[in-house]
Parts: sequence; structure tokens; C-alpha cells
Amino acid sequence: MEQLWLDIYTCWAPKQGSVSNITTTYGSTATISCETGYLLVGSAIVTCDSSGHWGSTGQTCTPVEMDLNKAIRAGCSSIGWNISVDMSILQQMYPFVLPNNIYFGETSCKGSLSRNILQYTFGFKDCLTNEKISGEAIIYENKLIYATFDLLNSHLIRNHVWTSFIARQHLLTSIMTLTRTILRS
Repeated sequence: MEQLWLDIYTCWAPKQGSVSNITTTYGSTATISCETGYLLVGSAIVTCDSSGHWGSTGQTCTPVEMDLNKAIRAGCSSIGWNISVDMSILQQMYPFVLPNNIYFGETSCKGSLSRNILQYTFGFKDCLTNEKISGEAIIYENKLIYATFDLLNSHLIRNHVWTSFIARQHLLTSIMTLTRTILRS
């Protein structure tokens, strides 16, 4: 197990991980967590023993397969978007993601949460959807965005643009096709 040394004579944190309390000395209790994109294997609540090790050892932060295709399902109809996000899968990749920090196109376009599925159903004229006509097709384009905020000051730190959706509606047949591009933040 690769480890990072936090201080002289203190307990270790796993590589790609951190300890949530200020003191990491003998007798202190801490919560170990991993960076975004890593999953904690082992106990998250630990106590530092006299040898400078956590009482429960073997914690590692292992990379999580960052496949947003498993978390985000996209669809559309002739009148609008139908996007669903499986929050249980998404929170494995982004442990601190909250449903109210994910929006479709603009911050006022929030999804509705039901049984850990965040659903976005908006019309093609909503949520800053771009529209253009190309030959015999109308093309609609929008994005799913996760905003990271500073917890102390409520200021936006970063937008993670996860997915770009493009819907094509053929004018003569009204057939809808949808493509999406997974983007890394």
C-alpha cells in the first residue's frame, strides 16, 4: 500500500486520499476519504495507535472506472429532452456530488430526484438549448453540467461539463436521433 506521510510521528493517509481531522496523532479518530475518481477500500473511520498506524489498516484509494455512460442515460422525443442520471453510480465517481449542483444548460434547469434517479425533462426551447436548421433537419444542442462550489463562501469554483447532447429532428419524417459526447472535466 502506497502511503503519504502527513507529519513526523503521525498516522498515514492512503495515496490519493486524505484525513478529515486536524490532528493525526496517537489516539485521534479520523475519517479517511479519497479524491474524486477514487473509491475507499477499507474502513473510513479509524483511530491512530501508538505505533503511528491506523487501528484498522489496509485502506487504499483505488481508481474508479470513470465511465459516465453508465451513470447518464439520454433520450429525447419530438418535443424535448429526457435525460436521467443514476446518482448511486455517479457518486462513486464524484463522492460529494449533490443533485442540486447538476443542471441542464443553465442553473435554473434542475432535475427531479426519485429513487436515486435524477430526471431532466425539458422542451427543446428551454434551458438554453441551441437550435439550428441544417438541410432537412432541426438540430438541438445542450449540455449537462456539474457545478463545484466553495462550501464556505458559496462561490462557484468549477463547472464540470460532462455531456454534450445533440438531437436531430428530420423535418419530413419527424424521426429523432440523439448523439452525445462524454466530456472530461
